[in-house]
Amino acid sequence: MDQSAAARIAQRFVGLPVEQRRQILGKINETGQSFRLLPIAVTRHEIARIPLSYAQQRMLFLWQMEPHNIAYNVPLAVRLNGPLNPQALGAALDQLVQRHETLRTRFVSEDGEFHQEVLPQGNVAL
Repeated sequence: MDQSAAARIAQRFVGLPVEQRRQILGKINETGQSFRLLPIAVTRHEIARIPLSYAQQRMLFLWQMEPHNIAYNVPLAVRLNGPLNPQALGAALDQLVQRHETLRTRFVSEDGEFHQEVLPQGNVAL
């Protein structure tokens, strides 16, 4: 199956009601197939300027008051033992960022007003 056909199938699946999705996934699992092979459906936002939620507005206000405050940063370090496949790690991180738009979203100020901008999918640099 070519990528465009797979993307169309994934997009149609996302548009189905939850109960229909469950039924389809059940049938796919019974045949031993994996739905994970399909690409992640692309979300299209109907609004050109996605407004900030109240929580995002609050966080932005606090950051503007004290931009060097790291209270909301969550530092994390992971030590991996054994051999590492950089290509597999890169592919996993790329899929993670593709699946979760919040990892590609930034706040943009235009005309003194902030809104969200979802960046296109790119590759995660290791």
